Amino acid sequence: MGAVAYEDNDASRGLLESLGFSEEGRIRKDRFIDGEYADTIHYGLLREEWQERTRS
Repeated sequence: MGAVAYEDNDASRGLLESLGFSEEGRIRKDRFIDGEYADTIHYGLLREEWQERTRS
């Protein structure tokens, strides 16, 4: 499973990390937003990792 968040979106990044997602990559200056380039951060979560979290 995968997800993406912009580098300055602390709320989304925090939510993904709290759900067990791990940062897997970064695309630098991927999007032009409000007059600036922003990095896009890619997250991933393996099925086994999710199953382990839901068993606890």
